[in-house]
Amino acid sequence: MMNNRTDLVKNSGSLHIYYANKTFKHWKKRWLQLQDQQLSIYQDSFYKRLEKTIHIQNYRVSITNSYDSISHKGYTFKIYNPYSSNEKPIYFAANTKQSMTQWINALRLSASIINDVPVETYFGTDLHSIDSNTELDYNGWMNNNSSKTQYK
Repeated sequence: MMNNRTDLVKNSGSLHIYYANKTFKHWKKRWLQLQDQQLSIYQDSFYKRLEKTIHIQNYRVSITNSYDSISHKGYTFKIYNPYSSNEKPIYFAANTKQSMTQWINALRLSASIINDVPVETYFGTDLHSIDSNTELDYNGWMNNNSSKTQYK
């Protein structure tokens, strides 16, 4: 168990972002900072202008598929709140599969933290088993030799 809450989950970097509920319908490059269960979206890496903050507990993360009505850009995935009909998904695009995988792992772990303790499994599969060599299909399934595990 970790002693300091701020050490649970941290990640930062640039991704392209697409808001499904905004009037503009194109991708914008943004700087993201994930710390514990809070995802902060800035216009650039200087942290001068905060665009949005999302408390992601209970959010879901999945790779986009053909049912998502967006123009795909690079390695795309989305976060959404399954408990809110008012909130639209937010789409992200990474330049590499490794970057996408890193963000998906961090976001899923962050969203699963309960009472400051990370939940180590998601539907019975180790969250850390998704890496840059793991094949993920567009429905969020992790392909490995022995079985298929769905990540949603």
